[in-house]
Amino acid sequence: MFGKWLKLVGVILVASTLLMGTGQVFAAEAPGTGPEMAFTVPAGSISIPAGGELWFAFNYAGDGSQIVVDMGGNATTTTFTVWTPANVVTRSMNQSVTNVGAGSVMSYTSNPDQVWNGSFNTKGTYYVVVDQNSSGPGTFRLSVTGSGVYTAGQPMPASSPAAPAAPAAAAPAASAPMTTTVTAAPTAVAPAASAPVTSTVAAGTGPANAITSPKGWVTTTPGATTWYAFSYLGDGSQITVHMFVYPSSAASYTVWTPQDLLSSQSGWTLGGSTSPVGIGSPNPNNGNDIMWSGSFITSGTYYVVVSQGKTPGGYNLQITGSGVSFVP
Repeated sequence: MFGKWLKLVGVILVASTLLMGTGQVFAAEAPGTGPEMAFTVPAGSISIPAGGELWFAFNYAGDGSQIVVDMGGNATTTTFTVWTPANVVTRSMNQSVTNVGAGSVMSYTSNPDQVWNGSFNTKGTYYVVVDQNSSGPGTFRLSVTGSGVYTAGQPMPASSPAAPAAPAAAAPAASAPMTTTVTAAPTAVAPAASAPVTSTVAAGTGPANAITSPKGWVTTTPGATTWYAFSYLGDGSQITVHMFVYPSSAASYTVWTPQDLLSSQSGWTLGGSTSPVGIGSPNPNNGNDIMWSGSFITSGTYYVVVSQGKTPGGYNLQITGSGVSFVP
């Protein structure tokens, strides 16, 4: 009897040591409700309860190759965000953090899905977090593809669990910039829609006469498309494209590589057989901020194409990065 008692004490001590060593215990999370219990990206239709949140994991080679996250479902109620390994580390420390990207509907095509495109130079496990932002349940289909994308996470059961709403600590908030993340821009006061146009009407109608340096506030022309060009060293450094738009439906943008342009020299048209390497995504904390960040290992001229919607308004575009320059 005394021997059994000693064994029991030993088990309790070992368990206590393990719990103390971790600093924060995540075992209480239900499957799919956090990064530690994230599902692998499944095939087929997935159910999500009202107010629910589901985490999905995938491994990425960190080779700068393109990642495409595509989600079909009701874009007004079911949304997704993308999280890097560094985002998750910050989250685990209960610090404020902003995800690296969010899905957006491609307004220049007939595809109703929400899409996010991007790339990184850091290897690790990345995450897609799906949120149901309504009082009723929803369904969605999710895919994460790319030459550098590999399976991660635990298999989802045949009948997906009813995931409870995420704790407040897991909610994205403003954070400091990171090497592969987009810095959430401070909320700005929208200039009047009648602010002066700083770029000429003739410039920016295509890649041949793309505007080589965005400057100041631009009043939109509903239905128009404006091209911006920048030179990039191809050194793997981060490129950040930030556009403040007012109202939020007045404009959107896509990012195109030199290879995208070369493959469409015969009759370049947006929405053709070539897809952009990136799509600006609304900042979850400020829908007027449209963000994209990425890096490449090929030097050359890259393009940001601003598509102006039917709603009158304006935008302020900024393209920054240590490898970015503007050559007239």
